Amino acid sequence: MTNRAAPAGTQSVLRVARILKAFTPASPEWRLTALAGRLGLAKSTAHRLLGALESEGFVRYDTTRQVYALGEASAALGLGALRAHGLRALALPVVRDLAAAARETTTLEMPVDGEMVIVAEEAGERVVNASGWIGTRWPMHATSSGKAVLSRLPPARRDEILAGRLAAFTDATLTDRERLEAELVSAATRGYALARDELEVGYSAVSAAVVSDEGTPVAALSIGGPTSRLGPYELDRLGELVSKSATELSRRLRLGPIAPA
Repeated sequence: MTNRAAPAGTQSVLRVARILKAFTPASPEWRLTALAGRLGLAKSTAHRLLGALESEGFVRYDTTRQVYALGEASAALGLGALRAHGLRALALPVVRDLAAAARETTTLEMPVDGEMVIVAEEAGERVVNASGWIGTRWPMHATSSGKAVLSRLPPARRDEILAGRLAAFTDATLTDRERLEAELVSAATRGYALARDELEVGYSAVSAAVVSDEGTPVAALSIGGPTSRLGPYELDRLGELVSKSATELSRRLRLGPIAPA
């Protein structure tokens, strides 16, 4: 499909679009001079347009490091676009099948501004399970879904998300950056991430990232339940299941086009 010619009088709109498209997984941050040079814009013009985008939350400026990055409004817009393209609808059969196979609650979660948002959920068949959490947001460092996504991100983007103090939700929450990085390396190696009593005592989960055709993590499939039921062996067994399902969903996502939800 070829792009249509832009209507006359839309130069500023095109410049804004090109600025936003310059923020990629490979280049998640830009200094003003570098971005203006990359896009062939006067520095004053780039600064004016970035200021307008910042005022609406589409970019944010780190005054300490003097770099721009995408803001929460861009993340929310991206999440809306994924929903519009039917990722949730595409994932629902996979989520249901995975819940049936695991007999535990299964979710599809998407990253938004350093947190994971639950966008689809299928309760497990057990009497005791975790469900009813669609729309809930959880910090990425304290969840298996967040760690699955973080393990597939470029280091610069990961550093941006994990900048600052990491909140402890339980004594098991990984707040030490070095220990967390080691856990992310392990997750990337085995293909799934674990969280045991890290968000809430008594709750454990395992997750695997869903990736686009460019290898960018756009979501995660997760299986969770009581820690008393999900010991180390069971988590690894479920990890193999969720990894296979995430690989299959990633394959379906790449096939497109996807019908709108």
